[in-house]
Amino acid sequence: MMEMWILMAAVLIFCAVAVEKMTSKVKLPMLLGFIVLGLFLGNGSFSTLRYDDYSLTETICSCALIIVMFYGGFGTNWKEAKSTAVSAGLLASFGVAISAFATAAFCVFVLGFAPLTGLLVGALVSSTDAASVFSILRSQNLSLKYHTDSLLEVESGSNDPMSYMLVLIVLTMMKGGMSASSVVAMLVVQIVVGFLTGWIVFFLGRLFLKRVDLEIAGFLTIFIFACALASYGLASVLGGNGYLAVYVTGILMGNAKIGQKKELVHFFDGLSALMQIVLFFILGLLARPALIFKMLPVSF
Repeated sequence: MMEMWILMAAVLIFCAVAVEKMTSKVKLPMLLGFIVLGLFLGNGSFSTLRYDDYSLTETICSCALIIVMFYGGFGTNWKEAKSTAVSAGLLASFGVAISAFATAAFCVFVLGFAPLTGLLVGALVSSTDAASVFSILRSQNLSLKYHTDSLLEVESGSNDPMSYMLVLIVLTMMKGGMSASSVVAMLVVQIVVGFLTGWIVFFLGRLFLKRVDLEIAGFLTIFIFACALASYGLASVLGGNGYLAVYVTGILMGNAKIGQKKELVHFFDGLSALMQIVLFFILGLLARPALIFKMLPVSF
């Protein structure tokens, strides 16, 4: 049975490579192609593969996002991004909140959702998807005016705490209420602990690399990969935002003087591409268009 799943995984990866080639020819985002592939094979109209293990999906997507977020930070040139840090911070906080409330208003007044349900939907979709941003900007080698590409990358990599907090706040309100002081405290802890954890893991990792020469080929890559995992795990255990910690560690590692930098970039580039395939394929796999339209309170 395991052999069949392994064979199926290989076939799906081959299909994903073919999808990437087709989407590049018609100038469509390849991630959209992966969603369509998952929709075709999974719980859409064809229903050739039934998949609804949400617990396993959470684990897989968390691991994939760790890699995508780290690669996003690792490939960011801080000299170029530094000038956009303040603007990116405003977009990642106030911009996300505005997007959430605007989406909530549409859900409530147009689709007829309950206020808290509409706000939950807004909070869930308010943050920029880092995987999509990194993929589109870097696969197309886009260089936008006024360092807009750096602005988008930094914003997409740092807006998760705000979206995450909005979701927690709405869910808590649904269960029975939450004080303003606890909301502020939770938000501060998420951001501060995330930043500090990312910096601490980087500092200890760089200190280790200065004192220990990893001569065996590939061990440096394994060590850097372990730093990404440690950032997420430690920040989450301490109550901070793990994805923010991973992104911070990635930026600091990517702009530090580390040997074999070119090999590391190639490794995380390929690994991140694979994780993006997994993320968006599962999204399509779980999608059930008919069920979504039945849930809407108005007819189209």
